[in-house]
Amino acid sequence: MIPMKKLYFCTTNLGKKKKLEKDFAAFDRRIPLEILDIAVNEIQELDNALVAKEKVKTVFSQIQQPCLTIDSWLYIHALRDFPGSYLKMTLETIGIEGLVHLLKDKEQRTCEIRNCLAYYDGTSLQSFTEILEW
Repeated sequence: MIPMKKLYFCTTNLGKKKKLEKDFAAFDRRIPLEILDIAVNEIQELDNALVAKEKVKTVFSQIQQPCLTIDSWLYIHALRDFPGSYLKMTLETIGIEGLVHLLKDKEQRTCEIRNCLAYYDGTSLQSFTEILEW
């Protein structure tokens, strides 16, 4: 019998951990998932798929195991697509309350969330982007 490999998901974001655990639990668990608390210095880039790919390659270089990462960006159109790639820093500084305050006099409050999941096993580098309009 071929031993099962684990798939590693690397993040320091508790919300991402909980979401992936919930999503993964809905499927047959033939491949065990382990969540690692690994922080990665992200490159500064406007393409979140490129950021996610670089992040997963960095994690792979540390653990030498197949792994996943997710990179999330928020584009608030009335704020000229702020915070974009600076979502984590924005939430850690001004928080949701600060974002709501910035929008208080704006009529148009639509936004776009981009989640990019990247996978790397040392050979195959894949990314999948989900775009949610709100």
